[in-house]
Amino acid sequence: MNHGRLDELAFRSAAEVVDEGESLIVIDAAGCFDPMRMTHSARMGAVDPAGMMKHLHVLRARSAADLEFLIAHELESAFERFGTRHVLIPDLLAALYDPAIPTREAARMLGKIKATLEELAASGAQIVVLCRYSTADMGTRSHFLSSLCAAADRVYQRSSI
Repeated sequence: MNHGRLDELAFRSAAEVVDEGESLIVIDAAGCFDPMRMTHSARMGAVDPAGMMKHLHVLRARSAADLEFLIAHELESAFERFGTRHVLIPDLLAALYDPAIPTREAARMLGKIKATLEELAASGAQIVVLCRYSTADMGTRSHFLSSLCAAADRVYQRSSI
């Protein structure tokens, strides 16, 4: 899947929630919800960008450590602050595939993220995680996607993203 297509899928997923009148928290480690990109996508999709931005609350994760911290320590308070339990996390695994992070540390982070998301989902949070399927050799990290999928209530695969 190319990066642009994941961005569009993330945008469409967000638009579905917002169109239903709900607010949405986006934990964006992939840069999908950059304001310029969002405005362009909203205009192309005939969605009012200003209206959409009113209902989106974007938390930016600039690294795998930021991603883990936001999910494990900030997300629950963000539910209270923004009055929603809808969460979208595009390309969650990309930050964990960073070769600068030791595999053991990346696996520990994924375990913490999964455990936290499972707890939040059990308490009523509506969480959508988007991930790329890659045919590239991920080495010892190749099990990350299947591990994340095993923890999900539902998994959808799209072949033409």
